[in-house]
Amino acid sequence: MFAAAFEHGAVPDDELGKIMGDMVGDDPSVAYAAASARVQAAYHAPGALDGMVTLPFGEMPREAALGIGVFDVGVHAWDLAQATGQTLELSEDLLALGRTMDLGQYRGVMLAEEVIVVETAPARDRLVAASGRTP
Repeated sequence: MFAAAFEHGAVPDDELGKIMGDMVGDDPSVAYAAASARVQAAYHAPGALDGMVTLPFGEMPREAALGIGVFDVGVHAWDLAQATGQTLELSEDLLALGRTMDLGQYRGVMLAEEVIVVETAPARDRLVAASGRTP
């Protein structure tokens, strides 16, 4: 979804239906590698962070959309790490990018209330706490 939005300025209707379906298929590793390469190319394209982009939930500055994408991937990577008994490490830079968005508008809709953690908690704990999850 983020790659399509950054490539086209908005998610084309024909791609939105595909995005809401099975994007993994029979080989999750191949699907992930392809999606990761596409979104990285879209984020690194000249002028990628200039102007506005429209996602299914609204129009916003491209930098804000990037923050949402990083936040989303970081939180769900933590979910997967938790479910599989692994530890996720996030850099402070990634945490800062993932926290550039105003999460208040999503509380009670897509996110629970923020869980309070100490400022010195690891970056991943602060990120998932912001999502309403208990690290």
